[in-house]
Amino acid sequence: MLAISNNMKKERTCPFCKISNSKKKIFLKENIDNSKIDKFSFSSRKIPEFMNFELLKCKNCSLIYANKIPNFTKIKKLYNETIYPFRQEAFDASKTYFEYLKKNLKIKKRNNALEIGTGNGVFLVFLKKLGFSSAIGVEPSKEAIFLASNKVKKKIVHGMFEEIKIRRNFFDLICCFMTMEHVYDPNKTLFKSYNSLKKGGFIALVTHDAENILHKILGKNSPIIDIEHLQLFSKESIKSALISSGFVNIKIINIKNSYHLSYWISLLPISTKFKKIAQALLKKYLKILNIKLALNVGNIMTIAEKK
Repeated sequence: MLAISNNMKKERTCPFCKISNSKKKIFLKENIDNSKIDKFSFSSRKIPEFMNFELLKCKNCSLIYANKIPNFTKIKKLYNETIYPFRQEAFDASKTYFEYLKKNLKIKKRNNALEIGTGNGVFLVFLKKLGFSSAIGVEPSKEAIFLASNKVKKKIVHGMFEEIKIRRNFFDLICCFMTMEHVYDPNKTLFKSYNSLKKGGFIALVTHDAENILHKILGKNSPIIDIEHLQLFSKESIKSALISSGFVNIKIINIKNSYHLSYWISLLPISTKFKKIAQALLKKYLKILNIKLALNVGNIMTIAEKK
């Protein structure tokens, strides 16, 4: 049963500031239809359903977060059983992140790297291309790991990052791409990452920027409004979160994602019926459905160092 009942939910304060919810501003009221929750609802790069838990905005750090969410056991189950579609898009995203890291990651020692939310592990191959001698991933979805290549599969640990054992002062780089919005405890995730890095090691995050003009215009119809997203960051809030975890030399980069036109259409805030019609027409008459477009849709890469 994938439905989320009220008795499964746990109230929380801002994950970073821990300030009473009475001092928060409602960003968006809850909008959940349990009949629409299925094995795709907690999958990577799915077609948006535009559902969400009630979202509050912290007046102190500007983080947007869901204040009543399913308990950890339920979240873990939802991710464990999810379907993993869009493998081509996972490769496209990984290639984009690789290019930005190649230009912006100023790190000399490249021994051990870790990716949180590695999916089918495609970025682990790119970490090797970046010169890391060892790259491992953590992933809660059983199907995502099943779909990994045999060579990569043995490098993936099944589970939620918050609860698995990770060596301290071991990694030179920790990556977390489009996953910080999903983690149950983002504060714990950053502190655990900090402790797992060597001095002089780096963390690289890719998140949505909730303050981007595109998301402000689209409002509740933005694809970042999603039942999976337990928090939404801005440039201000991601920087504040990293500073509170001890990171320094924080660099934030606006990035362009490159996907096939068919995938971009799937993200539009229109009905599934019209999306299919648009895709069929573009494929049949213009034959441009498979062209790739690089667009800035309000995503950022943040790189920070452990001193």
